[in-house]
Amino acid sequence: LLPVLSELGYREIAYRLLLQETYPSWGYSIRQGATTIWERWDGWTEERGFQDPAMNSFNHYSLGSVGEWLYRYVAGIEPLPAREGMGQWLLKPQPSPALGWAEATWESPYGLVGSGWHIEADHIEYSLTIPPNTHATVILPTSMPEAARTMLSSQIAISPHAIQLLAEGIQFALPAGHVVCQVPFAAPTSPALVDRTTPSIAMPHAHRVD
Repeated sequence: LLPVLSELGYREIAYRLLLQETYPSWGYSIRQGATTIWERWDGWTEERGFQDPAMNSFNHYSLGSVGEWLYRYVAGIEPLPAREGMGQWLLKPQPSPALGWAEATWESPYGLVGSGWHIEADHIEYSLTIPPNTHATVILPTSMPEAARTMLSSQIAISPHAIQLLAEGIQFALPAGHVVCQVPFAAPTSPALVDRTTPSIAMPHAHRVD
């Protein structure tokens, strides 16, 4: 559900579902003390207690696809097919003031790839790590693409002409290495989003399993 909402432009609804704490939700189980993802939304509820023990795992992937959404959409890490012997990445984070900040890393076959963001009052700071022998296409959302292009070209070794303006952001290419940069940001005007507290998520390191 969350990837579909993000793909169709309803990112903030996806974030609200992620952060919801009423039943049924991931946040509800966390509020009950969960440190793993349950098999069922109602594995334990305040009204009914435990579900049927015959089918009630408290460490199960059934609802764990939210993890893919966190890496692929919130952090924006997307591996692409290798080309001419070089690994490729699409780094396209989708930040939201509902969350405040997020960071994720993945130990890929090429090495560590990472993406993180932190929302400040008038800008977003991005931290991007691209492993050796790879390069990345980077798409950063910003409410002011022209200003973002000027701001970005003064922070990293990239020509303004190499930064493409998009309807809702900027796009550019990066070689292997680590980059920290800032782009302008304006928070949404929706009171339901602006008035929320801003929890945060630091996603654990992911390791390749052969």
